[in-house]
Amino acid sequence: MALDDELIEWARQVTGFKTKRKVIHKALRTLAQLHKQAGIRNLRGKQVEMGGRFARATLVCQ
Repeated sequence: MALDDELIEWARQVTGFKTKRKVIHKALRTLAQLHKQAGIRNLRGKQVEMGGRFARATLVCQ
């Protein structure tokens, strides 16, 4: 696997992680979390079924 060494080094510096492995794991977890959040935002204002009942999805931003 070819990785951008400058990008990895920058990520190591800003995160304080000592290994490429930790940087990559954190990046993948962050990407997955952002993807889930986008899916939740897409539900805003739509009706969703919850336990046989319908509920309106609302999004509260903090």
